Amino acid sequence: MKFHKQNLNGVYLIEPEPFGDQRGIFRRHFCHKEFSENGIVTDVTQANVSENNFALTLRGFHYQLEPYAEGKTLSCLKGEIYDIIVDLRPKSSTYM
Repeated sequence: MKFHKQNLNGVYLIEPEPFGDQRGIFRRHFCHKEFSENGIVTDVTQANVSENNFALTLRGFHYQLEPYAEGKTLSCLKGEIYDIIVDLRPKSSTYM
């Protein structure tokens, strides 16, 4: 997996490195060691899948304060995604 730091602190574009052979393609979606080495939370307690029936469907992940804060990982398995991230951490250099 390749981890590309983005302009917002703590945000990465994670690029899989697929392995292919005559059977098809295999790629890792999560690796405890590699996530940990990049400072990404590795104690996954919940995983959800959302499927949209129509193009241009808008979905949102919501910022949560402690004690309900969560790390978010977003994957697009088919099609494409337009991801917008807004930094709502007041003490961050990229706030708003």
